[in-house]
Amino acid sequence: MEGIKTGVYQLNCGKLYVNKGTSTECFYDTNQELIVLKPGDVKFEALVANHKISPYYFSPGLINAQRDFFVVLAKKDIVKLLIKIDEIDKIGDFIFTSIIPKAYKEVFGDKVIIGMLVNDKCKDLCNRNKYVDYWYVNDASSYEPDIVLDLNNIEFKWGKKKADEEFGLKMRSSLVLDQLGLFLFNKTPVLDVFPGEVEFAEKNKPEATFPVIGVQLSASCKSRTLPQMMDIVNRLREKYCVILLDEKDDSGNYKYDISQLISLI
Repeated sequence: MEGIKTGVYQLNCGKLYVNKGTSTECFYDTNQELIVLKPGDVKFEALVANHKISPYYFSPGLINAQRDFFVVLAKKDIVKLLIKIDEIDKIGDFIFTSIIPKAYKEVFGDKVIIGMLVNDKCKDLCNRNKYVDYWYVNDASSYEPDIVLDLNNIEFKWGKKKADEEFGLKMRSSLVLDQLGLFLFNKTPVLDVFPGEVEFAEKNKPEATFPVIGVQLSASCKSRTLPQMMDIVNRLREKYCVILLDEKDDSGNYKYDISQLISLI
């Protein structure tokens, strides 16, 4: 570093910010670019303002949680972590968060004990993540964590088009794991299937020689629902066997409950 002057350097892996001051701190932004803060800089405000980091998924709380994790780990053999998703009531968002305990367990193994706090709307999805040690519905007061990781505020802050322009095809899970300082080769969400559900799927799977496609016709948010979905399904049925995951009966009730949907998928 002695022969390198203060400044910004473009490297194959990203930009290198070099500061010749007496105190430096290094971070990676959400694009995996190395950032070195100058002495006196306010950490996260400087990251956003000086280096033009987008607010898309930028969450100082996630970075703080990982820093705090190492502080506790230096003092204790086992760290008790509580992950809060009790304000998340969308199934897709719930399933997305499943990679967080997966990442912690893959990296730290038995050195971390994980509790997950959920709400009533998602309680039927409890016990479907083998990486979570304890589940709590609405109240986790009986659990005494060393660190609380609040995932309730993880959300898209931009429209999809602008997000694609900024990050390309980088997955949502990758962005959050980057901020936690954790890495997974396999970022597939975790949704364990119970034995009885396997039997349901075996009995109800379609007898077809065609590839089977599951289609969700509508989203909980109307703006994410395409009005031409049935036209698309009819076209698909010309070559494939299609299961409508949110199919309704004559009385307007869903044909499959959550357990049955998971088994079919």
